[in-house]
Amino acid sequence: MLFYLAFRNIISRKSSLVIVSFIALTVMLFSFVNAVFDSTENGVQETFCSSFTGDLIIRPESDVPLSLFGDETPVTGMLTKIKNIIPFNEVYETVKNNPYINKTVPQVSCTAALENGKIRIPACLFGVKCSEYLYVMDSIEITEGTVFDSVEGGCLLQKDTAEKLKVSPGSTIQAVVADGISFRIRSLTVTGIYEYTHVHSSLEKIVLADFNVVRELSEQNSSGMQNYEFSQDIESILSSDLDDEDFFFSDEMDDSELFVEEMENSFSENPVWNFIVCRTAKTSDAKKAASVLNSQFKKSGWPAEAVLWRQAAGSSALYIYWLRVIINGGIFVILIAGFIVINNTLVIHIFDRTKEIGTLRAIGASSLFVSAECFLENLILSMTAAVFGILFSFILCSAVSYGKFTFSNSFLIQLFGSEPLMLKVTPVNAASAVVLCFVLAVFAWIIPVKSALSVEPVKAIQGAK
Repeated sequence: MLFYLAFRNIISRKSSLVIVSFIALTVMLFSFVNAVFDSTENGVQETFCSSFTGDLIIRPESDVPLSLFGDETPVTGMLTKIKNIIPFNEVYETVKNNPYINKTVPQVSCTAALENGKIRIPACLFGVKCSEYLYVMDSIEITEGTVFDSVEGGCLLQKDTAEKLKVSPGSTIQAVVADGISFRIRSLTVTGIYEYTHVHSSLEKIVLADFNVVRELSEQNSSGMQNYEFSQDIESILSSDLDDEDFFFSDEMDDSELFVEEMENSFSENPVWNFIVCRTAKTSDAKKAASVLNSQFKKSGWPAEAVLWRQAAGSSALYIYWLRVIINGGIFVILIAGFIVINNTLVIHIFDRTKEIGTLRAIGASSLFVSAECFLENLILSMTAAVFGILFSFILCSAVSYGKFTFSNSFLIQLFGSEPLMLKVTPVNAASAVVLCFVLAVFAWIIPVKSALSVEPVKAIQGAK
């Protein structure tokens, strides 16, 4: 009976169609905008995670913002030297044993200038074990040449970088790092040319190089010794006066072979790496993995931390993120204004029925019955509009995706993470629209019904407002 009365009242009013249409339009825009934002976030995440950040990274604790590119402090001048992960072997073993982690690869980073004759371009060298790195980063495709190994060394250049330097596989380039008033220079053989499946400006400055060369350029070869405990005999040698000529002919120097052996052990037991890049079996597992690893690092007292892909990508990803937040905020304000109009429309819909409500009460209808009937009307209007709005947004998103709209503007490509715009209304977005319409139905029911019921039936019949 209650549902029948509510449905009849909706059908008999011409304003019902206007209300449903307006709510459906707003829900459609709400769902479509959310689909665009989801596509933006997923596109950027997929681009970064499959290209260089992984789903999360392990980095040394630092007082400055630290990404895979190094110090992200927005100032000019000398950059902070990247610390190493200590103790690396223990940390790496802990990471590999994490049930959420699927793939791992260690990395050292260094900012340098690449030179070929008079041509010079800035770059960020990622020192890696090439085969392992390509296994983790599945968006890299080698188009010419082959990978480098840790014996012969070398580097892989992106196609655009190779064209700028005018080199090809087999060519030799120079990597130059400023060190005060001097420079550190190392030669790199270009073993191959590669491209990223996805397009983003942050990828343009990356050069994959032999980790030993990157360690030498960044003077990190001795860093692994900083926590190594030498024997008492070796400590005695290290603390001796090396300016004393008699020292070199003393019995202490008979331990020189032992000294060399322990120095070699210090490097093998404390390998020098700045980061560990990790991929998880599922993207949603990244936060769980980071939480578990950070708890283990803290418990063990290791100065390392696990952070997600956005912190690993550095300022470029954060700038895009905050830009999207600002755009989202502007559109959200517009949508809120639309929903306020909808709410006022539903409120007026009930206020206009004050006379009808008075008549119902005069013939014996209880306040509870009247309240329930008005709420049911609002609910039917809102939920019907929500269904149509979600359906229309699904059609609109499918049309956009099917059309495969592409961007030629580099800014838009960065913002959306990939060239084609692929949209999808997710269950979360649909559920959010339904919940929002339900909340609207409730708010648009409470105040006007309470006001209408406070009017005496006789006055209500006479048309009191």
